[in-house]
Amino acid sequence: MGIIIQKAWYGYSGEVAHDVTAAVQAKIPGTNNISFEINQANLGLSGLSNNPRQLTVTYAYGTLPGPGSTVISKSGLDGQTMKLNYAPPYLIFSRVTYGTDKVFIDITKAMQEAIFTSTDNMIFTIGSGQFLERIGGDPALGVPKVCSIYYTLNGTTQECIMARDGDQVNLNVGP
Repeated sequence: MGIIIQKAWYGYSGEVAHDVTAAVQAKIPGTNNISFEINQANLGLSGLSNNPRQLTVTYAYGTLPGPGSTVISKSGLDGQTMKLNYAPPYLIFSRVTYGTDKVFIDITKAMQEAIFTSTDNMIFTIGSGQFLERIGGDPALGVPKVCSIYYTLNGTTQECIMARDGDQVNLNVGP
C-alpha cells in the first residue's frame, strides 16, 4: 500500500496542461511521503516558456476502490514545495461520528482525509477549534459531545473508541 497518483497536471491559463502523472509517480520511493519543488525540471519537462505554472495532483492511499481510498487533490505553484503524505498503512477508519445521542454527524471522510493531508503531528483534541474546523463545525453548540471511532488497525477490526470533548486522540499510533 502507499500513495497512488491518479492524475497530475502542470500548466497555466492559456496553455494546454501537461500530463505529468508518470513524473510525479516516479518520485514515490515505496510508500513514503514525497516532497519536491514544483518546476519544469522536476516534472521532466524542458523548453517551456517562463510563465508561472500550477501543478495539480490527485492521489489516494491504498488500493482503489476500497477502504482507505479517499481521494485527495493538492495544487501548488512553480517554486513551491509539493508535499504528498500517505496514511499510516495500519489505520483505516470504517466509521467516525461526532455529536450527541440525538444530533451527530458522520465525519469518517474528514478524519480519513486528515491522515492524508496532515504533516507530522496527528494529535487531535476532540471538540477543539482545530478539530471542529477540520470536520466542518459543531453539530450541537453548547452541548457535550462524543466522538465514536470505528477503525481497522493492522488489518484487524477493533472495538469502537469513544472520546469525549477535551480528550486527545493520537492518529500517529492509532486511536
